[in-house]
Amino acid sequence: AGVPMLLTLTLAVAWRHQRRARQQSALSARLLRENEDRFRDFANAASDWFWETDAQMRYTYVSSPYLAFLGQPLEQVLGRTPYEVAPGEIPDEEHARRFRKALNNQTGYRDIIAHRRLDSGEEYWLRFSAVTRRDANGVFCGWRGVSTDVTEQQRTQVMLRRSETRFRHLLEAAPVPLAVLSKGH
Repeated sequence: AGVPMLLTLTLAVAWRHQRRARQQSALSARLLRENEDRFRDFANAASDWFWETDAQMRYTYVSSPYLAFLGQPLEQVLGRTPYEVAPGEIPDEEHARRFRKALNNQTGYRDIIAHRRLDSGEEYWLRFSAVTRRDANGVFCGWRGVSTDVTEQQRTQVMLRRSETRFRHLLEAAPVPLAVLSKGH
C-alpha cells in the first residue's frame, strides 16, 4: 500500500511543478509580447528613426517612419546599405573621422551628422548614433541605431553663417569706422 501511495504523491508533485512551469512560461511569453508591442509603439510614435544593420552595414530592420520618409518600400531598403538607399556624405571632417574609426573598430558612435540625397533629389541632413550588435560568442553582427532629421537646424546654421559673413564684409568695407552696440552692453 505504501508504494502506490508514494507513486501517487510523486505524480501529484510532478503535475503541480509542470503546471507551475506552464504558467510561468505563459507569463513570460505574455510579458515578451507586451515588451515587443511597447517597443513597436515607441518606435512608431517617435520622431526618430530606428534601424539595424548586419556586419556589412546592410539594413536588416528599418522603422516604419523612416520608410515613410524615404518614400521607399521595405523590399527596396532591406539588404542595402544606407549609402545605396540615400547617397550622401559626412561633410564635417571630425565627424567623418569618428565614423570611419567606429566602422573600422566595429564600435558604436554618437551624433554623426550626414548629408543625404533621396531618389527624388530632395536633400536632407541626419544625426545618427548606433551601438554594436554581437552574438552570444561576442562576434560582431552589425549596428543598431537611431537617426534624427536635423535638416531645419542645418539650414538655419548655414543661413546664420552666411548672414554673419555678409555682415562682417559690410563692416570691413565701410568707408568710415562703425561700432555695433547691443542693448544692455
